[in-house]
Amino acid sequence: MAVSNLLRLLDLPDDAIALLEAGDLSEGHGRALLLADDHAARRRLARSAVVEGWSVRTLEARAREANGSPTPARPARPPAALHPDQEAAVAEIAETLGRALGAEVRVRPAATGFRVELELANIEEAGPSPAAWAPRPALPRARAISSAG
Repeated sequence: MAVSNLLRLLDLPDDAIALLEAGDLSEGHGRALLLADDHAARRRLARSAVVEGWSVRTLEARAREANGSPTPARPARPPAALHPDQEAAVAEIAETLGRALGAEVRVRPAATGFRVELELANIEEAGPSPAAWAPRPALPRARAISSAG
């Protein structure tokens, strides 16, 4: 554990530090207690965490609630605009796979590559069992050509 994290734990009330020293609470629990604004809430939360066996995640949520703010929801990130070449690739992949599979295909860019989703009304539309599909060698990835000579 980093020294800076240990020093932060010294901001806890003595009761909570004693629970940490005794091993009743983990250091993760101690950091979660620091999310509560005042010592009274930290003492109360520390005792409840021990008695009720809360996980660190549960304690984090309760500490935020003690401040009057619920656990923050992750804000939705707006989809990034695609480059025209990516848009063309997405359309081509969807069309080619849709024709080959005879199914509705949706393609979206993913962190690395693309994500492909098939829309099937039932399992029979998938054709033969996927276990019976013959494995195919992976296609080689395109490589950038260097202009350095």
